[in-house]
Amino acid sequence: MLGELSKSSLVGANRFMKIIEDMTGKKPFFTFKLVWKYIIPLLSVISIILYLVNFKHLKINDWYVYPDWAYALGWMMTASSVIMVPLWVVIQMSWTAGTFRERLAALCRPAEDPIRLRRTTEDEGENADLAPVEA
Repeated sequence: MLGELSKSSLVGANRFMKIIEDMTGKKPFFTFKLVWKYIIPLLSVISIILYLVNFKHLKINDWYVYPDWAYALGWMMTASSVIMVPLWVVIQMSWTAGTFRERLAALCRPAEDPIRLRRTTEDEGENADLAPVEA
């Protein structure tokens, strides 16, 4: 759900369609743009609201109700994987020098052009280094 919301709001439907066209060589149907921009965010918001309004504890065989600590454990496990990306962003933003805009621009720019890189290995079993392709 977050992936679809990020496609529609952060990347933008027009830009996402251009990315798909670059990857596939064909422009996607216009209906995809409508779905990414309007329908998926609307359905996502509706489903979250309905979930929060109609929240009921899970039951197994109509008699066993999960305890509150099980819900807390499940949410902690979910948060442990989800929180890593924002935490990395905060750490990198604090370690990088410059103003906020300069730090953001530096962190959003790729270090090297991946098309010009190739994988080279000196010996089997050692970590591979990325080195620029020589023309």
